[in-house]
Amino acid sequence: MAIQKLNATEVAEIQTNGVQLPYDAKSKMAGQFYRRYIFEGKVFISNDDNFYETLEAGGVESLKLDTNDEGKLAMVGYLTFKKLIGVRRNQLTLDSMTIENFQPSVMSNPTEYAGLE
Repeated sequence: MAIQKLNATEVAEIQTNGVQLPYDAKSKMAGQFYRRYIFEGKVFISNDDNFYETLEAGGVESLKLDTNDEGKLAMVGYLTFKKLIGVRRNQLTLDSMTIENFQPSVMSNPTEYAGLE
């Protein structure tokens, strides 16, 4: 399966009961836990507790799903609204640093720049 990307509206449709389940003792993930999530009748798994908490709080902006080594649908990545806001804020800051927006200012304390020649 190719990676499937869900948008914020689709992410909001994901259902879970929040129960942590142990990986099979024969699995390479033995000793760890995962949660099951359901989207459009398909189950996927994740062992990321931060994802669970962020999903429950409505903070997931997008999500990527793919098939894991065992042939099961699994989450391979997600983007939070908080992270996206930070990226966009930083991009706006960079965009405002263009030569067109540069505003020269008067040096208020020349001694502060002494020795920079």
